[in-house]
Amino acid sequence: MDVNIPRNCSINFLQKKFNFSNEFKIIISKESSFSLGAEGFFISIINLLCKRNLLSSVRLYLAEYDIETHGINSDSSLVSAYFLAICLQGVDIEDRYGKKVTDLVQSKIDLLVKAEEGVFERSTEQFLYALDPYYTHPPKLLSENEEPSEESFKDLLKKRIENSFVSNTSSDQKRIFQITEKINLYVFLKEIWENTVHHGRTASRGLRYIKLSKIIFVNEEGLKKSRFPTAIEAYILHNMSQNRKRFIVIDIVDSGEGIYRELLRKSFNKNIIEVVSSAFEEGVTSKIARSSIRRGLGLSTALKCAADLEALLIMTTSGTLATNYSLTENKILNTVLVNQIDQEMIYSSTSVSLVIPT
Repeated sequence: MDVNIPRNCSINFLQKKFNFSNEFKIIISKESSFSLGAEGFFISIINLLCKRNLLSSVRLYLAEYDIETHGINSDSSLVSAYFLAICLQGVDIEDRYGKKVTDLVQSKIDLLVKAEEGVFERSTEQFLYALDPYYTHPPKLLSENEEPSEESFKDLLKKRIENSFVSNTSSDQKRIFQITEKINLYVFLKEIWENTVHHGRTASRGLRYIKLSKIIFVNEEGLKKSRFPTAIEAYILHNMSQNRKRFIVIDIVDSGEGIYRELLRKSFNKNIIEVVSSAFEEGVTSKIARSSIRRGLGLSTALKCAADLEALLIMTTSGTLATNYSLTENKILNTVLVNQIDQEMIYSSTSVSLVIPT
């Protein structure tokens, strides 16, 4: 079965198109891209399909001749986290005519995305990544044996965020500076990244990353075309009504087996919604308890930070979608609302997106 990845591909689109009973070929066009929270969810699907030998190949929009002659442009949609995840799985890659070009494409991607550095920057986004099982952190930026602090992440990302969101108005620029000065932004990053280190690493080849990007919604019509899950759309509409149309988006993604798998042995008689919801409660962890050490602060702390930033938290894990936005109350919550979106994905990896209005 062929699945064409469209422009602004959404979580809803992916959930409807993929199942785990059929073999798939994924077709990537020049326009292929992902909307809020969807890229990490797509990587979860890729990982599961490959584990079950259900991804036959990935077809690109380029011809072999073009790849050999011109390489892959650094601003191509192929120079991205999702395509790097595909390359790591060893999936057959075809050119636009169906000719196998796996080795050729991977060699060109390697020239642009250097694993030993763990950082890639381009005009539309920046991502910092660690390849499992080789690296704990992005190697160029954080020491392998270092436990990064909030200040580490501030030093690492503050200027990157500010430089990515240069504005023509002083009020907008002031808002960006206010956001980047908030320590809770870096506490959030530290807690979620540490969760990928302790719970999302894999012994096989995989990808963990932090990606910075920006998104602008011009009008409601464009928003509707994105086909977001209801809570995400409502949050964006609420901010647009207050003339906040520009958003900083931070994605943190791993290649593990999801929260449900991690907490299963400590969650007797709980269904998947209850297990994922409980992960945001203080003290809930899959680690062995030590009386002198407080465990399970990561997601609960991150949730408080998101509320302080007035930011939408979107998490996909174990076939569920969790958000911190209430449709009925029209506000950011100090808890999460969890919905199951795919029963076949209970061991799928975790993706967290923080959407901050500017």
